[in-house]
Formats: sequence, structure tokens, C-alpha cells
Amino acid sequence: MTSTKKQLLVAERAALGAFRNGGCVRKPRDERRDEGHRSYKKGWEVRFYADSEEDASRICKVLADSGLRPGRPYEKRARRWIVPLYGRDAVAKLLSWDELLT
Repeated sequence: MTSTKKQLLVAERAALGAFRNGGCVRKPRDERRDEGHRSYKKGWEVRFYADSEEDASRICKVLADSGLRPGRPYEKRARRWIVPLYGRDAVAKLLSWDELLT
């Protein structure tokens, strides 16, 4: 295994660790999709939770190192930080790692 593949595997494991530490998957509800884009705008999303801005930055770096593009972290209720990961493909990729690496 090349060092690049090893680094990617380490990053994938770290991303999964962050997800398992406090994360959730949000999926669109099919019955609401028919309402149209103006009234129902939910899409595919993974949310990683962090206790500080520094933790959120670390999660962003791990996700980027593993080939994913996280959204901008934001503070939720002045207690926790959320690092979003948007898109059906990104959600599927993360969940496939969970199956492969467990």
C-alpha cells in the first residue's frame, strides 16, 4: 500500500470517528419533495458535532484530507459547532466507509 493510500485510509477512519462521536444523517422526505423547491428545500446532509471551533476546524481538515468537501462550520445555540457535509454522493461515500472499515 502506498503512503498516499495509507494517508487516505487514516483520514477516512478519522472522519468516521468524528461521525460516530456525534453525527447524524439528514435525508429528504420523499413525500415532501413533491411540494416543490420553494416550500421544501431539504437535501442530503451529514452533520458532525464539535464542542469548540478548534474541533470543528479539525473535523473540516480531516474531511478535506479524505476527499470530501465540508460546508462552513457554524455555531448552534452557543454551545456546539456543526460541520455540515452536503450532497447525496458525500453521504453515500461516508456511509460506505462505515461498512468497509467496521
